[in-house]
Amino acid sequence: MRVVSVPAEAGPPDAEVDGTPGAPLVGIVVDPLARCDSDTVGAGTVIWPFAHVTAGAVARRSSKIGEHCHLEDGSTIGDRVTVKSGALIWRGVLAVVLVALASGVFAPDPADARWWGRPALVCGELPTVDVVLRSDLTCTTPFHFGPTHPAVTIDLRGHTLNVPGDAGRCTVPGPCGAIAGAAAVRNGTVVGTLSDIGEISRVIVRGDVEVRLGFAGAGGPASVRHSIVLGGMVRVWGSSVSVTDNVIRGGIDLVSTSSAIRELRIERNWVGHSPRAGIAITPPLGTFPGDIDGVVRSNLVWGSAGPGIALGGGLWNLGSLVVEGNMLVGNGSSGFHSQATAAWPPTATGGPVTLTANTAMFNRGHGFEATWMVGVAGTGVVDGGGNRSAFNAVDPPCVGITC
Repeated sequence: MRVVSVPAEAGPPDAEVDGTPGAPLVGIVVDPLARCDSDTVGAGTVIWPFAHVTAGAVARRSSKIGEHCHLEDGSTIGDRVTVKSGALIWRGVLAVVLVALASGVFAPDPADARWWGRPALVCGELPTVDVVLRSDLTCTTPFHFGPTHPAVTIDLRGHTLNVPGDAGRCTVPGPCGAIAGAAAVRNGTVVGTLSDIGEISRVIVRGDVEVRLGFAGAGGPASVRHSIVLGGMVRVWGSSVSVTDNVIRGGIDLVSTSSAIRELRIERNWVGHSPRAGIAITPPLGTFPGDIDGVVRSNLVWGSAGPGIALGGGLWNLGSLVVEGNMLVGNGSSGFHSQATAAWPPTATGGPVTLTANTAMFNRGHGFEATWMVGVAGTGVVDGGGNRSAFNAVDPPCVGITC
C-alpha cells in the first residue's frame, strides 16, 4: 500500500476534506494496484487493490473501498463507509455515515426517472418494448431476440437474472445464452451467457459474453463497458466493438471467422487468471487480408495460464493493430507472444502490429516474444519503443523488439 501525501502547508493528516473539488488528498492510502482519479477523497480513507475511484466521485473521511470496487463520478460515500469487495457505485448514489455496502451490490442511479412505469421483465415472455427487472428473477427459458424483433433495452435495476444451464460458452451459430440479441443490458447481474447484444454496461456476468455481431439482433457497433465478467470470457466476433473499463476473469478472445473485426478497441480492462491467454488475437487461416485492426491499450493482464497477450493463427491476415501501454504481469508464458507455424500465401506478411510502451514483469517466459511466421522472412511487428521487461523467467527478455 502507498500513502498519498501532500505538502505541509496543505494541512495535517487529519485535516477535514469535505468533498469540495480541488481539496487536497491528505493521508489516504492507495494500493499500487488501485486507481484513484478523484481529488475529493477524505483523510484516513483506504483504497484496496483493483478498486477504481473515478474523477468526480466523493469519498469522505475514514472510508474503506474494497477490492474490485468502482465508484463512478457523481457518487458520494460518507464518513466511515465501508464498500465491500466487488460493489459498483454509480452516479447519483449517496451513502451516508457508518454504512456497509455489500459485496457484489450494484447501486444504480436513483434519479433516473426514465424507467419509472416501464413494464417488468417476465419469464417466458419476449418483450417488444424496453423493460426493467423489478426483483431477482430465475427463468427456465432464455430471452432470444431475432433480427426482425424490435430493439429492446433491459435494465436490471440492480437485480439478478438467473437462467440455469445457460452459463456456458456458445458453441453453435444462432442465438444462445440467457439473453441474446437485445439492444442493451444494463445495471445488474446475469447468471448465464450474454450474446449478440449492442451494449452491455454495468453488469456482473456469471458466464460468457459473446459479441457475435450479425448472428442475432445486434448488427453493431457493440460495447462492453464498466462490467465484471466472472467464470467466463469475452469473445469478439464482429466489427466496431469496444471492450473498455471492465474486470474479466476468463480472458478476451478475438475470433474472426464469418466477419472481420474492424475498429476494435480493447482498453483499460483488468484481465486476470484466465485459463488460457489473457488477450488472444487469432485471425483465421486462408486469405483474408486486413481482417483484424484496432487498438489494445492500457490493459492490466495478470496471472493467465498462457501469455498475457497472444497473437496466433493466420498472422498474415492481421491489419494495422496497436498494442500500447499494457501491463503484463505474472502470466504462465511470455508477457507478449506472437507466432504462426505456417504461412499462406507464402508472400504475405500481415500487420503492422506496433508495440509501444508496454511493460512485462514476472512472467514465466520471455517478457516479449515478438516473432512472426516460421520459415518466412520478414515480420509484421513494428517496435514502437518504450517497451520494458523485468524479472521474467526466460532470457533474452525481449525477442523481436528492443527493451
